Amino acid sequence: MATHPSNIAETERLLEEIALANHSSHGDPGKHASAASSAPPMGFSSESKAPACPGCRSHESWGSSSFCPRCGYYPALDSQVDLSGEQEGLEDDTPLSIWTVIPSYAWLALFGAAFIFLVSGLAAALWPIDSPVRATWSLAQTALGSVLLLSFHVAAYIHACRRSDRFGALDLLLSPFGIWKETLTRLPDGVWRFWGAVWSLMAIIAALTLIGALDFNSLFEDWGVRQRASVRLRETAAEAQQNADASLEESIEGAAATAMPAEEEEEQTNAEPKRQSVECLIVGYVPSREGFSWLLLASVIKGDLVYVGRVPSSDIGQEEYEHLIQRMTDPRLQTHRPIVPIGAVGIWLRPKLACTATTQGWTVSKRLRNPKFGSLLAELH
Repeated sequence: MATHPSNIAETERLLEEIALANHSSHGDPGKHASAASSAPPMGFSSESKAPACPGCRSHESWGSSSFCPRCGYYPALDSQVDLSGEQEGLEDDTPLSIWTVIPSYAWLALFGAAFIFLVSGLAAALWPIDSPVRATWSLAQTALGSVLLLSFHVAAYIHACRRSDRFGALDLLLSPFGIWKETLTRLPDGVWRFWGAVWSLMAIIAALTLIGALDFNSLFEDWGVRQRASVRLRETAAEAQQNADASLEESIEGAAATAMPAEEEEEQTNAEPKRQSVECLIVGYVPSREGFSWLLLASVIKGDLVYVGRVPSSDIGQEEYEHLIQRMTDPRLQTHRPIVPIGAVGIWLRPKLACTATTQGWTVSKRLRNPKFGSLLAELH
């Protein structure tokens, strides 16, 4: 292959310049430095000190650089240097913002969670707290979110087992953070698991806290499980039973001293205050032909168990009414005298049955004002 004469000449000229540069670098350092400091750089005039780039004729100062900062002209090689990479690095000095720091898949997860929260808030605003529709919505959203969260958790567990052999079957429940670490550290790969877990968890939280309207007491009752009375009521009832066994005469005297006619127990009021729930002990009942007509209640006031009023059987649901008849007619549960002083006639019970009663407040004589039956509590043992 023939070589063009001009290429040969150019190559020889470059070799001569490189050899000359090497020879100069091995010479006298002081002399070289003196010459370099005294001689003006290429492209500058010694008289005017003005820049004159042979490549672009720019008057921009080169500074300590050996090439033109505008066009990249390099006198030693009589060619231009590519400055695009350096210019890009110099120009990329824009300040960071939250929109660029947080990745797009994380923003999508946040927007989806916010949408679920807004829809749940709309459901809470449309229906009152005691609406069956609101309770059904809350229950369905909680169940659906729980099923989806469990599904995405299983998917994350399968992914973690494929990536590492250190996970066992029990880690599905015992090591949830380790399982999800395998997914989170490899985002955006498998981002659908991340989205599903965030959205289903938000659905559960919004259903329980924002929508609400779930009667957990009813859920317990459906399974035959009742809430327990407070420790204070249980301990006070046990102490009252011990005191009731002291003497019948003292109980009768106390009843005569503290008894109050039924007509004076309730005080009339024009206002309709907010009802509150009070834990009570069923200390007796007034029998009737069908079963019973009134429940006689006692509650803890300032550390003592005292009679607080009665509630009609008409406030009690059919299932709880039948349960109470079955229990209160048990001879083992009945006793000959009340465990607290009561100025009334009835059949007395040992401190075993407890319930809640709603009231509009308390009278001056420490009786429940306009009491209504709430729900049964677990029996005291």
